[in-house]
Amino acid sequence: MLLGILGILGIWTLFALVVSVGAVLLRQRLKRWLWLILLILWSPWLFILLAVGLFIYGEHLRSAEIDRLTPAPELERQLAEGFTRDPRALLLDNETAVCLCHSYDASRCLSRELPSVAEGEGPSLPADDGMWYAIFLEDDALARIYLLNLGQAKAGCWQRVR
Repeated sequence: MLLGILGILGIWTLFALVVSVGAVLLRQRLKRWLWLILLILWSPWLFILLAVGLFIYGEHLRSAEIDRLTPAPELERQLAEGFTRDPRALLLDNETAVCLCHSYDASRCLSRELPSVAEGEGPSLPADDGMWYAIFLEDDALARIYLLNLGQAKAGCWQRVR
């Protein structure tokens, strides 16, 4: 299948190259239609370049977001140790709850805990296999989020004991 698509694209490219050379040689006669013909003939490559560019840009944004949400190694170690014990010990003074969610389920977990996030006000949470989000809540607001590599962990939310 892939070889067939590449073969068709190769034949199309050869045809577009021959027509482009001919159009450049006959540019005096084809002045008005020259650019339209060339654009149509080279459009498959333009679409491929656009798709590859958008994919690379999206991956760049995704990796930048993952880097922003990843804590420093020492903090990640403390968080990992805290989640194996009692996650509530990791809460800061003003935080009321902590949730641990797999990265593929984090948006649903966050919208369940914070109804305002369900209305579209939530952060962008990139999913990555084997990663977990530690979501810290302050009353009805998001306090902080970390992306952790915990392996198998127990998902859930823990409220501060008052």
